[in-house]
Amino acid sequence: MAWARAGERPVFESVEPYIQLRQLWDDAASPSLPGRTTRGEKLLHDWLFDGNRMAGNVLQIPGTEAGVTPAARFEAAKNFLQRQNEISQNYVPSDKLRQGRLFTTADRPFGDVKDRELAAQIPVFADLAADVFDGTQEIIDILEKCLAAGPPSAQVFDMNVARRDVSSGPSLPGEGEF
Repeated sequence: MAWARAGERPVFESVEPYIQLRQLWDDAASPSLPGRTTRGEKLLHDWLFDGNRMAGNVLQIPGTEAGVTPAARFEAAKNFLQRQNEISQNYVPSDKLRQGRLFTTADRPFGDVKDRELAAQIPVFADLAADVFDGTQEIIDILEKCLAAGPPSAQVFDMNVARRDVSSGPSLPGEGEF
């Protein structure tokens, strides 16, 4: 609905919440392009090496607080993310399995719901399970790269620099109108 109303005045007001949500991770004007660092990756890199969080201690993963080594923080975060990944796998439907995300021959009562009584008990988390599965693995991969790259002070990240030369790409139909 929001996208269908994007052209109404004020233009894009209906999609503004989605734009703001995306900018929490990627603050570039257009979606991520390969080979650049997103705002979220930079924040994860900083956090991995200093342990400082904008939220303070609220919902902090044990073992990730300031004062532990980056390697220990990485291991604690990785263990937490792997656990969330394992939980999400129980809810991913088998049709997603056939898309190459997972492979298992186990019975999947929470992924392939066939019972109304069970369906009534399944949490809303089930609707997000495929995204949680993908996202947790992606964050683990990013953290591994950050750890391998070393402390952020040794890296140069300028999140305010344009990520691509607009004139280098093709002229797109409707460019500038959306």
